[in-house]
Amino acid sequence: MSSMGEQSGGRRGSADKMSGAADSMKGRAKEMAGEVSGDEQMRVKGMAEQAKGKAKQAAGRAKENIAGARSSMKGKSKSKSQGEGQGRRKR
Repeated sequence: MSSMGEQSGGRRGSADKMSGAADSMKGRAKEMAGEVSGDEQMRVKGMAEQAKGKAKQAAGRAKENIAGARSSMKGKSKSKSQGEGQGRRKR
């Protein structure tokens, strides 16, 4: 069973990915609006917001990967400790 930290890391990662996707979409809309209107400052702000969103998405993926790795390692350590002492026989 996963610990609370592992579960919240995975959930937090998903929230970061969703928030990042929303930021990227808003940034793209601002960039396009800036292009259409000729507002260079809005276009640049949109590009920055897209970069922020991509960074949040990457952080979310990293958190999910870490939570998954912890869960995987926890499972391996349990199975390893259960098998200890069974491989050798006393002579």
